[in-house]
Amino acid sequence: MFGREFFPVTKMAPPELRRALADVWEILSRYAQPEPSPQTRPAHEVEEEQAARREGRKAKPGMVMVPMHRGVQAMPADHPLVTGDMVSVDSSNVHTIGYDLEHHLLYVRYLDAAGRAGPLYGYHDVTPDEFLDFLDAPSKGQWVWSHLRERGTVAGYKKPYFLAGIARGYVPRHAVLGAWDGQLAELYRPRTAFVGGRWRTSPMPLRVVRVLKVVKVHTSRFVR
Repeated sequence: MFGREFFPVTKMAPPELRRALADVWEILSRYAQPEPSPQTRPAHEVEEEQAARREGRKAKPGMVMVPMHRGVQAMPADHPLVTGDMVSVDSSNVHTIGYDLEHHLLYVRYLDAAGRAGPLYGYHDVTPDEFLDFLDAPSKGQWVWSHLRERGTVAGYKKPYFLAGIARGYVPRHAVLGAWDGQLAELYRPRTAFVGGRWRTSPMPLRVVRVLKVVKVHTSRFVR
């Protein structure tokens, strides 16, 4: 065993037996100790390692740690994602965009029919990652249809939204699904909004955009 030979216990005299057992104990004590587990590390080493991890997660000067959809990312303190500033973009549909990091709100000011700054809308539940993706998107209009609105509709949307501001006192109508002549239709419905310390109402009348064809689903075949 371990380079040593021990005689059978039954053939040993008491003194030899004691020496043999002492040798066995020495060998086992020296070579049979288990490797220390991570849990047996000194407490100060664990605390120092945890402090180093925390320090690594701290933002460097001029940077802010932002909780993204996948982990935490350091962003410049003057980035629109952090400051909330509205940013002008190159688009035929969108005038400016901004982001409220605290409430996860995306703000989009659209262009009106004359190409001027138009109404401002806020969209709920937009992640910081989505705002950065929107900021880098080559086509802002395509991004809106892919992430905020349902393509091919006037009332469909992917993110809950609200009217956050108007331009030149004009209140746009509200695109909604509603009843029209007993059928479901997409409508431009006049809206009333409290803006600039007073109530304002859309000047344009109700307009039916299109009547939807409702498909009836017969569920009796699925019910047992």
